[in-house]
Amino acid sequence: MIFDTHVHTRYSADSRMEPEEAMAAASKLGLGLCLSEHVDYECDTDDVCVADIGGYFREYAAHRPSGLLLGLEIGLTVNTRAIARKTASDPRLDFCIGSVHLSFGHDIFYPSFWSQGISLEEVVGNYLKYNAIVTDKCDFFDSLGHIDYPSRYCPLPDKSIKYGAYKRLYDEVFTALLDRGKVIEINTRRFGEPNAQQNLYEIYEGYHKLGGRYVTLGSDAHYAARVGSGVDAAARMAVKIGLKPVHFVQREMIVDA
Repeated sequence: MIFDTHVHTRYSADSRMEPEEAMAAASKLGLGLCLSEHVDYECDTDDVCVADIGGYFREYAAHRPSGLLLGLEIGLTVNTRAIARKTASDPRLDFCIGSVHLSFGHDIFYPSFWSQGISLEEVVGNYLKYNAIVTDKCDFFDSLGHIDYPSRYCPLPDKSIKYGAYKRLYDEVFTALLDRGKVIEINTRRFGEPNAQQNLYEIYEGYHKLGGRYVTLGSDAHYAARVGSGVDAAARMAVKIGLKPVHFVQREMIVDA
């Protein structure tokens, strides 16, 4: 079974989805499901950036017998790595995505970030450099999330990020992952955009050429209609490159059947 390992429900501040909705959507598609509620100890908003982790594990434990896996998406920063490592050590956790949401110390998500006039090249360069740094310094996550995050929110007409244009920086990230025994996520959030899949194919092909063998797959869904979106296509992409889709149970990697 292929797993969607990146899904947010109402324990994330930016989702209202109930776990039953996510489970039903995944079941309809024949997918396994791992939730990944947000934990960001450093962010640019007054919204709640850290899920009620205790409540999450206590309440959603009732769904484990139905096959639901419980994960977290932890924002990686150098400043918060100690508390993040403590959170990731919770024995109730199946899976931990490590994600970078910041460039130049601010969240790429907000329009105010892009209004400063920073070029896409500068944003991507800083973002990839920081991914390599935190991957080296943070040993508590399982899979590195959404490597194409800057493209998601860039307001420019051409927001594609090509592997060839940033090869050295991507390779630094991949080398840090492989040195630490971590894997990387194929995030399908942008799969419907022009050229996105081709650009991502080249990125993950670069990961494979350096020795990467495993990937997690994630829709990054925040509502039921998005659960599993693009996951089958991501699985086909992975297999074509030579990568094996995996998921984690109690922090142990399992190759998807």
